[in-house]
Amino acid sequence: MSIGQSLAAARERAGLSIADVSERTRIRVPVVEAIEHDDFSRCGGDVYARGHIRSLAQAVGADPGALLAEFDSTHQVRSTTASELYQVVKPAPARRPSLNWTALAGAALAVVCVLAVVNLLTGPGEDPQASQNQLLGAGTTTTAPTITPSEPSQTPSPSRTRTRAAVPKGVLVEMAIVGEESWVSVRGGEDGDELLFEGILAPGTDKVFRDKNQIELRIGNAGATYLTVNGTKLGAPGVNGEVVPSLIFGPGDPGELPG
Repeated sequence: MSIGQSLAAARERAGLSIADVSERTRIRVPVVEAIEHDDFSRCGGDVYARGHIRSLAQAVGADPGALLAEFDSTHQVRSTTASELYQVVKPAPARRPSLNWTALAGAALAVVCVLAVVNLLTGPGEDPQASQNQLLGAGTTTTAPTITPSEPSQTPSPSRTRTRAAVPKGVLVEMAIVGEESWVSVRGGEDGDELLFEGILAPGTDKVFRDKNQIELRIGNAGATYLTVNGTKLGAPGVNGEVVPSLIFGPGDPGELPG
């Protein structure tokens, strides 16, 4: 029995019409009819056909694993990774101003030279104030400014080490359902063999999923499913009614976080 025949037989055993299955899976009626006749050309490619087969099998109570294995034996299916859908641009680090040590050293040297000239003019044991009065002329009294030598500040220059935002360990996926309901399947584990959630989520539902290795998503209504991965808002991975059969996020996805 072919894949389409198996799905049709399971649907009839469950007492469901093609319209019922279409409403449950959000797969259009013409596409469901084509799949039941083993015509996968209307799915939009092998990857989407695989997602449709899984969704239909779960809706009618059939074993999706056996049907997918049969499909994979005659089709090559490549999973979509997060890095192929999204790119996060890392901003250039802001340059922090530093002190102009050359200017400070020059100012200190100028002060030392002024003090040396005053000392030569006054000579040993003479009053610097009196010598200055003689230079300026008799009868003129001028108060010489007191010059205090300054030294360069010992405050260390600002550190140029850029502090990066802490990247969470493992994978954190936040999911929000907006506008319409969406069927989702969430798996974790090193090989995606741990089922974290599977079912239909109503509009307004928020879910959070964590795993130390990876999180694999299968989404029945991409336009209604908004994702935030490792603190980065990605939005919806598709349009309303679009099926995303395999979306995989690892600890480093969707790229290096801005830091």
